[in-house]
Amino acid sequence: MGWSDDQKEIRDFWTEVYPVRDAAVSQKLMDQSVIWTSKKGEYIAKAGEPIQEVSFLIDGIAKEIRENTDRIAMISTGRGFLLRCTELTTAKYESPVLSVVSITECRLLSIPLKVWKECIDRSIDAMMILIKNINRFSQINAERNKHISTDNSREKLEWFLGLYPEIAGKMAKKDVAAFLAIKPETFSRTLKSLKAEKE
Repeated sequence: MGWSDDQKEIRDFWTEVYPVRDAAVSQKLMDQSVIWTSKKGEYIAKAGEPIQEVSFLIDGIAKEIRENTDRIAMISTGRGFLLRCTELTTAKYESPVLSVVSITECRLLSIPLKVWKECIDRSIDAMMILIKNINRFSQINAERNKHISTDNSREKLEWFLGLYPEIAGKMAKKDVAAFLAIKPETFSRTLKSLKAEKE
């Protein structure tokens, strides 16, 4: 019997994106992974609901939003981006403060939380996946906070376009403005000015 497209994608994910040297752990990750799709605007995960599974982006763009606010904590994009990575700690499993919403249609790979915890306990490679994603989240967040506190709207937007050149045109202006802590009307004027300079 041949492999299905999803099985091939799962195998490729755990051998190309995040290879795990421990054969038993690698096989467990492959066996327990599922591929699914979230439509544009749908919740992938909700704040306040206990975490049941760990999800990685395969394709698409998502936003991580802080509970009871409009503040976007992270723009998630790129194959292998681990969603809500900063909440995958024992203290936050039961009451995460971040919701995840699809900005575009998203394909995701998910694993039951119990299986994920077992794998990171057994494999340093699996643990490094979590650490790598937390470090990336922290770095982007630190840069964003620096720009928010010190830059004008133009500099904030230029930083964003440099960080996410391939996705900026696929996002709603209100989402980019929220991520950069710019008023929507200010964002629109700044974007219009930048476009005019390039013409």
